[in-house]
Amino acid sequence: MVLVLPRSAFAHTPKTGGTWLRNAIKEACIPSWEEGETHSRIWEVSLPGPRFLFASVRHPLRWYQSMWAFGMRTEWNVIGERYRRCWSDDFCTFVWRFLEKNSGTVSRLYRTYTHNNTLDFVCRQERLAEDLIAALERAGEIFDPDTIRAFRSKRINDSMLDPALRAKCIYTPELRKAVLETEQWALHAFGYGNDLSEFCPKEDTVASVSDL
Repeated sequence: MVLVLPRSAFAHTPKTGGTWLRNAIKEACIPSWEEGETHSRIWEVSLPGPRFLFASVRHPLRWYQSMWAFGMRTEWNVIGERYRRCWSDDFCTFVWRFLEKNSGTVSRLYRTYTHNNTLDFVCRQERLAEDLIAALERAGEIFDPDTIRAFRSKRINDSMLDPALRAKCIYTPELRKAVLETEQWALHAFGYGNDLSEFCPKEDTVASVSDL
């Protein structure tokens, strides 16, 4: 659903921190209501007048990790059919299967939810609290930024909290390269580029020789 605020509206891109963001807005006591169906795009709902429009994204490498962990945590029961068809309890097997059938999925997903990156603002999950504050301030919403900063430590609906699943979400160098090659649009459209040290450190995502 699209979250509608007094002066803005937020489109919840799947697996990009949207649940935390919604709860942070509630914590900040900003009036809001929802329009549309689950994960509706902004242009699919009727908004009551002009609004500052924003959405959220996350690094594609992190997105695949989150999607696989979510599938494992929910036993693949509440996830889309195209993900279930690629099911594996091995992270790399799942991603390889998915890339074979759905190359560039994250970029297409982000194009859809950000309307080809033409919204007023896009929050990055890696710095979600500060980006949300920036979006709300630009929109002219009335709120206390410190309330959102204090809420930053709350982890909500985060599949990566499970240490056992997190330990399994490790890319081989070949798979990491394949994902980066297929998601170039998302990487560059939202400022990730090819320098991953800030958003996706190699030690967090790539298996060493001894791990393989």
